[in-house]
Amino acid sequence: MPHIILVAADHGVAEENVSAFEQSVTTTMVKNYVIYKGAALNAFASFLNAPVTVADVGMKNSFSHIDLLDFSVAKGTRNITKGAAMTVEEAVKAIEAGRKLAKSAIDKGAKYILPAEMGIGNTTSAAAMASVMLDMPPEKTTGRGTNIDDDKLTHKVNIVRRAIAVNTVNPSDGIDVLSKLGGFEFAAIAGMILEAYKRNVKVVLDGLNTTVAAFIAVKTDERAKNALIPSHLAGEAAHLPLLKALGLTPAMDLDFHLGEACGSSVLVKWMGTDNNPIQEDTAVFKAFTAEKIPPETMEIAREKMRERFLELSMPHNALGALQDIAVKLAGAFGRTDIPKNIYLSEDFLAELGIVTKNYLIGEAKLPGLSKILSRAALYVASEMKSFDEAKIL
Repeated sequence: MPHIILVAADHGVAEENVSAFEQSVTTTMVKNYVIYKGAALNAFASFLNAPVTVADVGMKNSFSHIDLLDFSVAKGTRNITKGAAMTVEEAVKAIEAGRKLAKSAIDKGAKYILPAEMGIGNTTSAAAMASVMLDMPPEKTTGRGTNIDDDKLTHKVNIVRRAIAVNTVNPSDGIDVLSKLGGFEFAAIAGMILEAYKRNVKVVLDGLNTTVAAFIAVKTDERAKNALIPSHLAGEAAHLPLLKALGLTPAMDLDFHLGEACGSSVLVKWMGTDNNPIQEDTAVFKAFTAEKIPPETMEIAREKMRERFLELSMPHNALGALQDIAVKLAGAFGRTDIPKNIYLSEDFLAELGIVTKNYLIGEAKLPGLSKILSRAALYVASEMKSFDEAKIL
């Protein structure tokens, strides 16, 4: 059984204006996860039929809710351009929080742990840690995170450079890297990985941030590498070098820029399809395709689906491949309200240009992936909520 564990924390470096979003969005999104349940995290959990644990490990502005676990170490990290993010004691406490979260999930039957994270500013910390651990310049490890523009990306690179200069970091010491440049969510995910290895459970990595946390875990205990399964290649500069350094090869390239267990959920769904087949409704498919759809209706539906994705509570184009697939499906059916369980054959998808090989890396073979991706796209389009809805909370 897979279990998704999302850990949320804030970053002092967010005050350097490195993100497209205000720091308050960390809390807004966590409310979306546990109250409104309209985030990508929720859609993918539903798609995977997996339980979700959401924990505060260091949010600046937390709140009380039955579905939000309190493992808070501090009210966010300190600004890494001015000194260490946290003390060693705080880093260890956050790692222990991750261990406890993993232990609880494993005790409930989890065989796969899918770590996820939320924290405005965390890709800046990730880039700084990656730069130090890989001995690469910041311009080679710093990406757009929340899809920031060119000017803000240049600024972000300079912030990463300043953080590395201010903090004297030992790149071979994972705890030192973490405490000087990291965040509480990275520490917690590292703890999950260490506990999973101890309990002979696999951890399916998602994007850049979970992979940085994995690097920290492996620096702490090299044997933890045996617990890791890579899923996809994220659109962040440091992700591929980190995976290569860990000796891991991702199967998919989906152009995802979101740390909510998106790529990992797709891979685990594919891994479990023999035991958990997708139930499809042929009758609905026949009803939808009973009459020829005018080209103008198709284009209107495609445009509405594009608009729908722009409104969802995530950075623009953060689910690249799924957005493209959803737009193609909307055009094919001439509507956006497509049922999640509608029949989708490989031949039908191929006619739309939705072909498994387009989403694979190298010699990877995941037969039937196009159907799983299409199903995931429909879950996202139907279950996610807009930012406006999330901010009402």
